Amino acid sequence: MIEHPQSPNSRLESLRARFNARAAGWWRISADRRQLIQIAFCAEATMPIEVASTFAENTRNVSLDAKDLGIVKAALTGRVAVSLLEELPADSGSGLWLRRFEASCSVAVPIVDDESCEIAVVSLALADRGDDAVVSRAIRETASSWHVAE
Repeated sequence: MIEHPQSPNSRLESLRARFNARAAGWWRISADRRQLIQIAFCAEATMPIEVASTFAENTRNVSLDAKDLGIVKAALTGRVAVSLLEELPADSGSGLWLRRFEASCSVAVPIVDDESCEIAVVSLALADRGDDAVVSRAIRETASSWHVAE
C-alpha cells in the first residue's frame, strides 16, 4: 500500500530515516490527560517484524502511570526525556524496548500547541547516541507542524 506523503506514518518515517533511528513513535495526549494514544509507529526495515508489531500493539494506549517509559516521562514533565540503555533495567519499560530494538538510547519530546499546552509526544530510538539537543530540537521543529487530530 502506498501512503500519502502527509500521512502520519509517512511523516514519522521521514523523521526516523533522517536520524537513521531504529524506531520512531508519535502519540497524542488524551483529553483527560491520563494516557497516550498512538498516532503512528515505524521501525527500521531490518527490525524483526515481531518486535515492531509487538511494540506497536503494546503502545496503542499507554497509561501515564507507566513511568518507566520515556514517552510517559516526557508527557508528565513537559521536558525532553532521554533514556539510556545502560542506565535502565533490562526487563521493563524503556530498557526492555531499547534492548529489543537494538538501540542505545531514545529521545522523547513533548510537542505543544499554540497555547503552550502539551498535546503529543514524539520519540526516536537511536542505535548510536548523538547530540541530544540537536535531536530533540529537530523532533520539536518537525513535529510541531503535524496535526495531532489525524
